[in-house]
Amino acid sequence: MSSAGGPARAVERGDQMGAQVVQIFTQSPRAWRPQPITQDQADSCHEALGATRVVEAIYCHATYLINLASPDRELLAKSTSCFASNLVAAAMISSSGLIFHPGSHRSTSISAGIESIARSIARAIDEVSESLAALDSVPVLFENTAGAGDTIGRTLEDLAGLIDRTRELCGASTELGVCIDTQHLWASGVNIADRASLGEYFVE
Repeated sequence: MSSAGGPARAVERGDQMGAQVVQIFTQSPRAWRPQPITQDQADSCHEALGATRVVEAIYCHATYLINLASPDRELLAKSTSCFASNLVAAAMISSSGLIFHPGSHRSTSISAGIESIARSIARAIDEVSESLAALDSVPVLFENTAGAGDTIGRTLEDLAGLIDRTRELCGASTELGVCIDTQHLWASGVNIADRASLGEYFVE
């Protein structure tokens, strides 16, 4: 949902269209420069969520450019810093989760990528720990990928590995979960043509 005019407007737009859940970007999805949410914008968002009888939750999606699995030190540093600022923005509006693409290990290995992602998340949380201390915690949600190239998160095993290692480094106080993108499942060859097929995938 467009957040032009502030996150509260996204809630209002969602309310008008009858959406139970809305998702916004905390900043431009294709730019590094953060767009911090002001306290007034955060307060307005909380008021909008309290006023609506339709929208039950708001989720944030982190910038597409983030790659916490990258072996490139400069890109990894920029990604970690950007993830940290996205986390603070999501916390300010009491988002029900910060969704992000785990990234690409760039021809290293899945295990190396998972380690890099987990360590980067722990580093990002530590970087903004003072800002987060006074805010509601925000679950970090790993989104499954379509399986192209060296991306991590194309299988449930990848996602489980990400959660396990991140929990080891961040502790139980950091809430972790997944966001299943059904289009990504379909693109990666998973049959989700009907409810039964989708159910079988998760049972397996």
